[in-house]
Amino acid sequence: MRNSLLSTRPLSRVLAVLAAAAVMAVLIGFGTPASAHSVLLGTDPDDEEQLAAAPQEVSLTFNEDITELGTEVVITTEDEEVVSDGDAVIDGPVVTQGLVEDRPAGAYTVTWRAVSADGHPISGEFTFTAAESAAGETGAAAGTGDSPDPDEEDPQDAGDPADAQDDADDDSAAAEGGGGISASTWVIIGVLIVAAIILVAVLARGMSSAKPKE
Repeated sequence: MRNSLLSTRPLSRVLAVLAAAAVMAVLIGFGTPASAHSVLLGTDPDDEEQLAAAPQEVSLTFNEDITELGTEVVITTEDEEVVSDGDAVIDGPVVTQGLVEDRPAGAYTVTWRAVSADGHPISGEFTFTAAESAAGETGAAAGTGDSPDPDEEDPQDAGDPADAQDDADDDSAAAEGGGGISASTWVIIGVLIVAAIILVAVLARGMSSAKPKE
């Protein structure tokens, strides 16, 4: 009887230590924020912002660098006409998407998809409204058959030439496999496995030492 009592005391201590370690691992794992995934910090224009005219480009700012593979921004009008021009330009955490030259008045919807450095994709959308249309150089020059007044300078003469890029590559499917188990979850699983192995070993030793000697 004395031997069995002595063997259960260290066993209870080991169980208490294992329980405390498991609780601490769970608390650390759930207390760690999921910083591996990107978060949208802001957009330009802001969501539901009302503008005098549609801008030449929109930008999205994230909390970490964004990868080009699988990242895209599509801008449409209220008539579901695509007015985004070319591929999105990525500069660290900032994603910029240009618009076509002729931009009508009305509501715009920006649908975006971004892939963080760990390959995890996130997506969303925001809207803005333009009170007036914005025409490009060709649209501004059309309208009258009269020759332009030589005393008037066209403010668009110094405009930046933008060559439209057709058929933007759709790489969205390449990054779908990035949303795996987080590192904190693997830590918890490893601690629990080690605790289970130690517990089985201690229980086996306690049972063998508790057997009466003949």
